[in-house]
Amino acid sequence: MPVEPNPAHATSDAERAAVDRALARLGTAPRRTELVPLLHALQDDLGWLPTGALQLLADRMNVPFPDVWGVATFYAMFRLDRPHGVTVHVCDDVPCRLRGADALLRDLEARYGAPRRFGGAAHGAPAADRAASVEWEAVPCLGQCDRAPAAVVGGRLHPAATIEEIAAAAEGGASDA
Repeated sequence: MPVEPNPAHATSDAERAAVDRALARLGTAPRRTELVPLLHALQDDLGWLPTGALQLLADRMNVPFPDVWGVATFYAMFRLDRPHGVTVHVCDDVPCRLRGADALLRDLEARYGAPRRFGGAAHGAPAADRAASVEWEAVPCLGQCDRAPAAVVGGRLHPAATIEEIAAAAEGGASDA
């Protein structure tokens, strides 16, 4: 039997609709093994993973909320805060580092400040001194080892990325909000 939703995490109509759409894509009762694809579907729909939506998903899947929260917080590509502009993800795994990711990460920090997870925005409000339009973070493998260094800007892949290419894409108005 599903657990009653936690009233401390109110769920909006948009969040309820997004959970319904994500679950409807499966066509069957959700299994625990489908949690990661469901979280991706929710984030694609909402732009982030609000706590209320995670609670509702846990309830609908009949999975303890801490299990859903644990998966959502484990993977760097899941957002637990509302995006406030364009998000840039840059791979920092070995192949990308061997092909220039270190310099790219330094250039991003010089241009946009500390990465999102270390700038205070990963689990709460954005850092007060953060530029309002672009935030970034280093993430594990983006599956582009043959075209390193790889970046994702506003949801779009940029293989063999340069700071100029990332800045043009990020500052050109693309938004994942």
